[in-house]
Amino acid sequence: MLAREALTAWLRAHDVAARTEVQALGLGAFAGAVALGDPKAPDFAADQIRVTYALRGLGLEISSVTLVHPVVRARLHGGAFSLGALDPLIAELSKRPPRPGAPKPSITIERGVVLLTTDYGPVILDGEALVAGGKLMRLETRAAPARLTGPDFDAVLGAGALSLRTVGDRVNLTLDAALPNADFAGVRAGQARINLDATVPYPNLDRRRAEGAVTVRATLSGGVHGGGRSLKGVTVAAAFDGTAAGGLADLLVQGRANATVLAARADLTGAQAQSLSIEAASDDLRWARKSGDSLS
Repeated sequence: MLAREALTAWLRAHDVAARTEVQALGLGAFAGAVALGDPKAPDFAADQIRVTYALRGLGLEISSVTLVHPVVRARLHGGAFSLGALDPLIAELSKRPPRPGAPKPSITIERGVVLLTTDYGPVILDGEALVAGGKLMRLETRAAPARLTGPDFDAVLGAGALSLRTVGDRVNLTLDAALPNADFAGVRAGQARINLDATVPYPNLDRRRAEGAVTVRATLSGGVHGGGRSLKGVTVAAAFDGTAAGGLADLLVQGRANATVLAARADLTGAQAQSLSIEAASDDLRWARKSGDSLS
């Protein structure tokens, strides 16, 4: 009871309404459940939080944190991301610099769920993650089917999956997503699917820079029509091999790219084609963020 009341009082002191339950408490481990925010729809809730730690002088040195079935309600409005009741707590904790030489705890997320509300519609994600040594080592995320609508688009999204693995200073990404139907400014795509496999440098978070080799392989299949023109049985295969350098604000990615577009049938204005093939290549494709995003 003392631990529960102390934890609840600390959260309330940071303007976070909370319900907590301490399931176990010892000299080296803690287990409990917590819900933060509106009791009817908490911004964060976890069936169980397990923490292992060691006593260091008058303080604690946390070695691991495990979140079991955490559910997060997040909002993306006008380009601003919010975690509701968690925002003041995150702001307060982010002001505290880490103790020099202190080990970084491992963080494991089991069966996590994100309920994201956006200006274009709701998105539901679930998955697992592992952070070790301050690095995101593993991430498995699945997206439920959704519909997003905006002034210039209406997209029906199928189930999708994103996988991330960090090996050394390299990050391997794979994406598989379905796009059953989409309308972008009068151009419609149907029964589309995208597959992506990329290897990129892990960003240096202390220096806020990303430097290293970048390889991307992507395929897109489906059909496109609009304005009296259509492409059926389309397959797009693209590849990029290059490098990245710079910070988040002035990142520069450049290298060699090539793409092949195949279409079983093309109905164009006043013309038709069967087995259409288009190939394109660039020895110096550049994407720069300095002074605004630009592609050349």
